[in-house]
Amino acid sequence: GTGKSMGELRNMIGNPVISPFETTQGVTAAQAAGRIQVYADHGNGFSEEDSCILSESKDAVIMQNPSGNGEVTFILPVAGSCRAVRIDPAMGRCMTEVKEVIWNGTELPLEGRDFGCNGVRICTADADEGQAFKSGGAGSGKTYGNGIRKKLKKMMGKGKSSVRQTKSLFAFDTEDPGMLFSLIGCESREENILKVTLSTVPLPASFAGKLS
Repeated sequence: GTGKSMGELRNMIGNPVISPFETTQGVTAAQAAGRIQVYADHGNGFSEEDSCILSESKDAVIMQNPSGNGEVTFILPVAGSCRAVRIDPAMGRCMTEVKEVIWNGTELPLEGRDFGCNGVRICTADADEGQAFKSGGAGSGKTYGNGIRKKLKKMMGKGKSSVRQTKSLFAFDTEDPGMLFSLIGCESREENILKVTLSTVPLPASFAGKLS
């Protein structure tokens, strides 16, 4: 048809829609790391005492993507036997793209029984059809209308080909977002190495609620 979306109309009158991922341009690694908290479960569950905020950790190595788009890679030593780790990507509602989570050289899965989160997986492989699946699996999927689908594409800030190559985007409609990785069966060392690369942007509560 010849109809135009509100976003297209805004662009025509000189008030373009801004992608939240674009708004992270110029965000430093330290700023991004200041929003990330990592918990380790050594057998007694997760606690604030056994966690760290990356920017406050003396042991964490933090690297920034040269593009300065808010993507951050960090390497964090985790002592002793560890049953699970929890990564909180922000301290509020957000959308997070997880590039990699590596434990002692082995990449951890972003699906299945060894992974969990309190957000919604945006199944970008089906972004054109507007499919979004909760982290439990495709069986709990839901279909979004055209307006939500277009906004998701803008938020991802990616071309069609790259959109179809990732299933690692999560939206969190909570002030305490978190992703849990079970380490049962994984190699354990006296000092373990956790390496993570992710990119996070804040989400307005009004929009985050539409994704849950």
